[in-house]
Amino acid sequence: MINFILTLPEIYLILLICILFFYNIIYASSKKYKFPLLNENTINLILLAFLYLIYISYNQPIFDAAILNSLFYKNTFSITLEYFLFIIGFIFFILTKKYTVEHFNSYEILLILVISFLGMVGMITSNHMFSMYLSLELQSICFYILVATRSKNLQAIEASLKYFILGSFSSAILLFGISYIYGYTGLVYFEDLAKFLMTYTHIEYISAFTLGLLLLFIGLLFKIYAAPFHFWISDIYQGASYNITMFFAIIPFISFFSVLVKLVYLVFYDYIFFIKDILLIVSIFSMLCGSIGALYQLQFKRLMAYSSIAHIGYFLTSLVTLDIQVLLYAVNYIFLYIITITIIFGIIINIESKKFNTYKYMNNLSDFYLFARYNKTLAFIFALSLFSLIGVPPLPGFLAKLFLLTALLNETAYILIFVVIVASLISAYYLLKIIKYMYFGIYNYNLYFFKFIQPIPYINVISIVYITMLTLLCILYPDFLIDIASLMTISLFI
Repeated sequence: MINFILTLPEIYLILLICILFFYNIIYASSKKYKFPLLNENTINLILLAFLYLIYISYNQPIFDAAILNSLFYKNTFSITLEYFLFIIGFIFFILTKKYTVEHFNSYEILLILVISFLGMVGMITSNHMFSMYLSLELQSICFYILVATRSKNLQAIEASLKYFILGSFSSAILLFGISYIYGYTGLVYFEDLAKFLMTYTHIEYISAFTLGLLLLFIGLLFKIYAAPFHFWISDIYQGASYNITMFFAIIPFISFFSVLVKLVYLVFYDYIFFIKDILLIVSIFSMLCGSIGALYQLQFKRLMAYSSIAHIGYFLTSLVTLDIQVLLYAVNYIFLYIITITIIFGIIINIESKKFNTYKYMNNLSDFYLFARYNKTLAFIFALSLFSLIGVPPLPGFLAKLFLLTALLNETAYILIFVVIVASLISAYYLLKIIKYMYFGIYNYNLYFFKFIQPIPYINVISIVYITMLTLLCILYPDFLIDIASLMTISLFI
């Protein structure tokens, strides 16, 4: 009975997928109902379902339990991440509803988005190498399709093909690493591997196990586009439609973060020193390549792609130091980063110019000229979010970076501290450039752009303002997210 209660979110997601599939198959292809477009109805149904998922996750009992013959495992860490995932998913569908209804005539994109959530939930709760891999592949296949949703756009097709080829390549490397680890140890359950590695002390530096460990993490680092495996992600961001780019920027990172933390801190903790230097190099490269690469971008989506690479480098510092306090503040930083990016993309996707059925979005940095004159409220929130990403005091982003740097200082990780500060200073240049365009631009092109601007739904504006206010409350009550992060990290080691 307890296991059934803990699996309710997953069961409900599967039921939601089936209901959406049959609902759209029956009505969208019905001659009787004149082949209606059901995107708006489908999104409304998804929003209701996600509200219920949030309610279920919030009221789940908090204790450790193995599910489905220990293929999956629920504890405070996984339940909290599921809860956060459903909240961000609910906000995502609210903010992208107008865009999806206007630009997509098929329901398949919405169905694939929900299926990808099922894969992410599987990754968050996985307790077995193959359940982790299959969940990751379910998520990845959905992503390949989502990039190609603009089927008449050559850039989108190119990005999808590139994503499919490189994603398949990284999946093969990942599976190859898992096979080496299984061949050496004969184990695939996370708990069994952890116990074996704690008691077995004769693993050589050069062995099949070390090679498997290296291949496993290379595959995962490829998936999260950490440098030097990052060259493809800017094309994916640029080729995908705006709602899919927003989805990639805020949601998949939650599941990959869960997998990496479990593998490093629970499974391979005693032998991670085999690849610790590699993780250090990848972390530094990600911060520097992401920040420096963003300096040369003229398009907003490509700039945010490189910015996300830099922030992945910040998170990887917690895997290099192997310190619980650094992990705690890294979790806090990730929460605030995802919320901030949600606000930024939520504003951008709702600012559109339409003339003669031709839509124009803020794709280039030059499109931000005089944005503050069009909508002072959204421009102010957008600027606040960018300042928070930079780390300007006393905004939540500054506090999150300060806590992370303090934890790194306690571990005497001076190289990482130096690189974090340098990357933050570089990011200040390209993010402040956007704010400069918004408030001090004199470019005449915007006279055309904002002349045909479309009204923004009230629910979207209210959602953006409400999320911003909740984020700013972290200035007054910084312990709120830190306490949640503390409960999550402690539950990993109990």
